[in-house]
Amino acid sequence: MVYAGACGTPACGPKTFPKSSSRILFKVVSSSAWLIATRTPCARRSTRIGAKMLAAQSAKDSAGALPDDLNQMLRAYMESRAILTALELDIFTAVGAGSTCDEVARKVSTHPRATEMLLNALAAMGLLFKQRGVFRNTPTTVRYFAEGSKDNARPACSTSPLSGIVGRH
Repeated sequence: MVYAGACGTPACGPKTFPKSSSRILFKVVSSSAWLIATRTPCARRSTRIGAKMLAAQSAKDSAGALPDDLNQMLRAYMESRAILTALELDIFTAVGAGSTCDEVARKVSTHPRATEMLLNALAAMGLLFKQRGVFRNTPTTVRYFAEGSKDNARPACSTSPLSGIVGRH
C-alpha cells in the first residue's frame, strides 16, 4: 500500500507501508485522521495557518463585521461602476499602448486626479497594467474594450452616457 503525502515533497511522501499494516492504517485514519495528517511538516504548517485563519474569522465575527461573501456582493457594484465608467469614457482606447493619467485625462477631457483614481482602480482589478506611472491595456481589454478591435464589446456593455464616477470638465 502506498500513502502519498500532502504536498509530494520528500518530507511528506510518498511513503510505502507493508501490506500487513494497511488494516492498522485504515483504523488509525478512520478514527483519528487529524493525528496522521499532522505528522508531516506541510500538514503541521497547514494546521497552523488554518488555526490563524479560524482565529481571524472568529475575531471578525465577534466584531460584527459582514461576512466576506455578503461584503463582496455589496461592493460588486463599485467594480462594475468603475468598468462601466471606463467604457463610457473610452478609457481603454485612450490608454492605448501606454499613457500616463494626465495624458488619458487630456484625451477624454476629464479631471486628472479623478482619472488617476479610476485608472488605479482598473489596474487593481487587473484590467490595466501600471508600471512607473504608465498605464497599459491587458490583452483582454485591448480585444474587448478598445476602439477598432473586431471584438469590441463596448456598445453592448454601455448603460447610459457619462453616468460614471469621473465627470468631464
